[in-house]
Amino acid sequence: MAKRKVTTNVSVDTTEVRKRFIGFRMRAKNFTPVLRWAFQQLQKAHLKNFATEGRASDSPWRPLDPEYATWKLERYGNQGILVGRRADGSDLRASLIFSNSRGSIRNIITTAEGTTSAEFGTDLPYAKFHQTGTRDMPARKVVYVPQFFKYKMKLAVLEHILYGEKDEFKVGDAYTTLRRGLLP
Repeated sequence: MAKRKVTTNVSVDTTEVRKRFIGFRMRAKNFTPVLRWAFQQLQKAHLKNFATEGRASDSPWRPLDPEYATWKLERYGNQGILVGRRADGSDLRASLIFSNSRGSIRNIITTAEGTTSAEFGTDLPYAKFHQTGTRDMPARKVVYVPQFFKYKMKLAVLEHILYGEKDEFKVGDAYTTLRRGLLP
């Protein structure tokens, strides 16, 4: 009696998977949505830093000397250590919390490799003196990277690559989904 094989054919349709990988590759070259999200997060953090006079950045600002504090209070009111509009119309706080304010730097950088980096800050000439201090003025950190920002950026990048611009995912959702269902 001859042996008979009992078999079935299994084929895998990889069309959908290939489409997904093409999407991953395309999104990995253009992080514009993630960088815009990052600008919003940094603006919120800098607003909080000004409201707490540096405590949000773990670098509390030293108080103004009494004479200057009195002069500033009379001229600008009680707005905080580094808040006040200069004669040229510039405002350090506004340049860091509003995208369209004088001195704001919000540059998304595109190279031959794609759109993968950005620049955030201010180009107001006096900002560097506040940031680093001078002989007569203590340093007051006005531009900083918030705690956990790099971690949240990694999550946002992951979500962007996996899902693109979908409203149903918030920062952290994709990572949680991956940990629950797709990773061993």
